[in-house]
Amino acid sequence: MLILLGLNLLTVKIFEELEFWFVLIKVITILALIVIGVVLLVIGFKTHTETVSTANLWEHGGLFPNGFSGYSLSFQMVTFAYVGVELVGVSAAEKSNPKKTIASAINKIPLWFLFFSASGN
Repeated sequence: MLILLGLNLLTVKIFEELEFWFVLIKVITILALIVIGVVLLVIGFKTHTETVSTANLWEHGGLFPNGFSGYSLSFQMVTFAYVGVELVGVSAAEKSNPKKTIASAINKIPLWFLFFSASGN
C-alpha cells in the first residue's frame, strides 16, 4: 500500500512513465504465457496425469464445464485488473492535444479489455 501511495503522489509525468512500464510488464507476461502454452501443446508436454493436448477443450466437460456464468463473471476481474480510465484523465493534462489523446485512449480501452479477457480464459 505504501508503494502504491508513493506512486500516486509522484508527478503525472513520472506516474505516466511508470504506468507504461507496468502495463508493458503485464502485456509481455500475458504474451509469454500464450507462447509457452502453444509450445507445450506442440511438443505434447506430459504432466503427472496425462499429456497436454487440445483434446482438453472438449474432454472433462468442454469449454464451460461449470456453465457459462463462470466465464461471464471473469469479466469483473479483468475490468478490475485493467481499470485505467481515470489515468487517461490524469495524464491528459500534460499532453499537447488532450482532446485527440483522450479520444484515442478511450477508443482503445475496450479493444484491450476484450483481447485480454479472451486470452485469459
